[in-house]
Amino acid sequence: MNLIIDIGNSAVKMAVMDSNNSLIEYYRHDSIQTRLISDLLGRFDIDSSIWISTRKLDRGTIDHISSITPFSINFKPGVTHSPIENCYESPDRLGADRLALAVGVNGKLPGKDCLIFDFGTALTIDSVNSKGQFLGGSISPGLQLRLSSLYEHTGALPLLNSSRYSDNNINSTVFPPRNTEDAIFQGVYKSMLYEIEGYTSRNPDAEIVFSGYDAKYFVDKFKITIFAEYDILLFEGLNIILESNK
Repeated sequence: MNLIIDIGNSAVKMAVMDSNNSLIEYYRHDSIQTRLISDLLGRFDIDSSIWISTRKLDRGTIDHISSITPFSINFKPGVTHSPIENCYESPDRLGADRLALAVGVNGKLPGKDCLIFDFGTALTIDSVNSKGQFLGGSISPGLQLRLSSLYEHTGALPLLNSSRYSDNNINSTVFPPRNTEDAIFQGVYKSMLYEIEGYTSRNPDAEIVFSGYDAKYFVDKFKITIFAEYDILLFEGLNIILESNK
């Protein structure tokens, strides 16, 4: 069994997976859960692990995570072997989560040109071609980050949370909005919508993949090949990387 750990900007996500890339258990917390890891090691025959982090970790935390299992990998693009070719101009500057997600998508859609939209703290839009090459992509603020920045950098605009709109059918909002909250959300939402439309229209033959928590706000507007609302594709990619390095 393998333990997969993704230490992200807003949450720490963990999964237990087998060598066939089947998800056994999944967890999401605000911080690293030492007791949970100990519990998983006691309940499953876990002998290998792989982890990535977008947070800056202290030396003690790094040493602890690296010693959880006999075989452990801190996946770093440009350093760690990857099952797909990393064509980034500076391979070691590429975010590990972006490459791992691309590996997961390539595992699902081998031999296909893919455009991958990951809706997290940032919106990343990455391209993988039919030869299994990661070509690069764009990074822009994610939905909640755009909402937060309007509040933090102005004196009068309110702080909105994207989750409050999940029950209000935000996709049916018509223009022009007539109150400040709707004006903010529609401005932010529509800007992301048009951004996505621009990239999909320029890549009409690519398979479209949506991943990440906020993908659900946009998925019904496009013809999607794969919609993974949570982190399964990222975990599958990390698991494939781990198996290929054993």
